Amino acid sequence: MSAKVVSESSVHFFKFYLDEKVREGLRWQFHMYGLVSAFDQHSPHSAYNLADELTKTGRAVLVTAADECYKVWVRLSAIDAPSSELLV
Repeated sequence: MSAKVVSESSVHFFKFYLDEKVREGLRWQFHMYGLVSAFDQHSPHSAYNLADELTKTGRAVLVTAADECYKVWVRLSAIDAPSSELLV
């Protein structure tokens, strides 16, 4: 499985509470994702490398692209719940 890359304009953002912290999330194609990391516009390879590493662990990963940055997200679900250490 490889990470999907989508434009930020095609997702819906939200905030959620996990482990006493407010986190960033998004919804895309009926799935919810939590933010893992953000990279500036000059570091797309860093974002893709992190996404690749996360997919190798079996996680569903999404990369969002915008003019100013790239963000890496992991799917949130009861079955594949990410540890809070993974999320920003």
